[in-house]
Amino acid sequence: MPSSLQIKDLQLFRQNEQLLSINEHIAGGDILTVMGPSGSGKSSLLNWLTGTLANDFTATGTVWLNDENVTHLPAFAPYWCSVSRRTAVFAPISGGQYCFCHAKRKQKTAS
Repeated sequence: MPSSLQIKDLQLFRQNEQLLSINEHIAGGDILTVMGPSGSGKSSLLNWLTGTLANDFTATGTVWLNDENVTHLPAFAPYWCSVSRRTAVFAPISGGQYCFCHAKRKQKTAS
């Protein structure tokens, strides 16, 4: 079965203000780019996906990984990372190497 990530009926709010509404299906190997102005919910979307959404945000919807609902699994925070433009421009390592080092650092911090 090919891998996939689905975001179903996500509505993300900050203090009763709707930041975004998303329905997406991302097949394994595909890339989804999320763009928008500051404060539009891009980082909050990642926080929701990883189960680390701050208390002043609310969200409805589900996230599916390979056709399995993983919305209510424990937070994925120790296992994910993002690469900012600053890191990508100035770091002398690849994005994959950065993510590997970042994940290792998070594991040590959590221990």
